[in-house]
Amino acid sequence: MPASKSGRGSLLVGGVAALVASACCLGPLVLVVLGFSGAWIGNLTALEPYRPPRVHGAYRAAFWFVALLIAIAAVFPYVLPLFY
Repeated sequence: MPASKSGRGSLLVGGVAALVASACCLGPLVLVVLGFSGAWIGNLTALEPYRPPRVHGAYRAAFWFVALLIAIAAVFPYVLPLFY
């Protein structure tokens, strides 16, 4: 079977994509292995500019609105037979 039909190229590309996608976890893993805890890393003043701002009321309202829509979508298939 020719190499192009065997799917090896797709498998290789998929493996490389998986390694690249998991690269974001490598930094924290190395810090934990070296003994740095999350609490210590969270108190670094060098990271202060990257902290998220305070949550605004509009963001909180949007969150609860979306949570309500998800709850309705999750319950809908079970409630629908009651109307027929």
